[in-house]
Order: sequence, then structure tokens, then C-alpha cells
Amino acid sequence: RSLSETDAAGLNREVVDALHQAANAEQVSYVIASRSDSTLRGYFPLETDILAEELAARGTTIDGVIVCPAYVEPGRLTVDSVHWARTNDGMIPVSHSEFAKDASFGYRNSDLRDWVAEKTGGRIPREKVARITLTDIRTGGPDRVLDIISGLRDGQPVVVDTAADSDQQVVVNALLRAEAAGNNFIYRIGPSFVRARSGQRATPPVSAERLRQILAARPADPD
Repeated sequence: RSLSETDAAGLNREVVDALHQAANAEQVSYVIASRSDSTLRGYFPLETDILAEELAARGTTIDGVIVCPAYVEPGRLTVDSVHWARTNDGMIPVSHSEFAKDASFGYRNSDLRDWVAEKTGGRIPREKVARITLTDIRTGGPDRVLDIISGLRDGQPVVVDTAADSDQQVVVNALLRAEAAGNNFIYRIGPSFVRARSGQRATPPVSAERLRQILAARPADPD
């Protein structure tokens, strides 16, 4: 967010070029996560548009853009496509939070479908945004999620509900199956998705007592 729009676009192009060269040299595949600690603030859709353009120039057509801004620990959750933020006074729709008042990257909508329409200036209207709800995730499971994402085409965005890490694990299961079948996605995501996509599990913060044990176990500095 600290870069100008032009510089941000240029940096995204450089990243794709470097990543593609490295992947070719190592003969490995890759996917791209466009990540932020506050995913709704930033150069969207500019960054995902640039990434899709650069990947298409290298032979990879993007079927869908996965919009999953959840950050579970501080309470930024998505339910029924509405993104929420935890405050000292309880949960509030994120458009009512301090994040939405950002001077450069503010927004008016908490429903992620409306947020996509807002940020794209209507290029992608609400009705063209797909969604994965908690019902899809918890009742339908990976098979239901796979049905949804397998139908994405031409970079169509899909907004993803998340109320717990386990929700993202179900979605990732379906995404991995879709990728294995030949679908390609760009991920516009918050920190929690990275953990699910990389197979990590949440761990509690280090307690004061545990921190003291760690420090006590460190070898003494030589005189």
C-alpha cells in the first residue's frame, strides 16, 4: 500500500517474471497469493488484474480469483459473504470499522460481493461474483466447494466464508483438487489462508512463562 499505483503494478509484474524464471529453472509449478494483513485495503483489482495478465502472457489462463480476507485470530471473519471485525464493543460489519475509513483505500461495503463491485467500479457486478458459504463448506464439504470453483471462468471472483481455520481447510482441499484437474486461480487472501494452503496448524501465542523458559535455555553470551 505504500507504493504508488504505477509502482505497485510494476512490482507485481517483476514478481511474476522472477517467479516464472525460478519455477522453470527448478521445474516446479506455482500459484500466486496476493496477500495483505488487511486484505480489503489495497490495490484491488489492479494487482490481481496485473497478475492474471502476466500469467496469461506466459501461458496460464486464470479461471478464478479467490477472495478470502479472513484473519481468524483478531476476529476478521466472513459469514454469509459479510466480512466482520472484532472490536472492544463486539463484532461489527467491517465497513463500520476504522479500516473502512482508510484515506487511500477506504470502502463502503461489508458484503464482499458488493465490495468487489465497488472496487471494480461496476466492471464486475454483484451478481457476477460467486460465493462459498459456511453452509457449502460445513454441509456440502469439499465436494460442494469443488463444484463451485470448478465452474469459475475468465478470472471470475469468488468470495469465501470463514469463521474458523477448519473452514479454510475444507476450501483448500477443494482448491487442491481443482488445481490438480487443471484449474488455475489467483488468491487475494488474508494471513489465515496462507496457513491453510501451506498445511500449517494454528498454534497459540507464546505465554509469558514459556517465553521465560525459552530465554533461560539460551546459551550465555561469551564475555
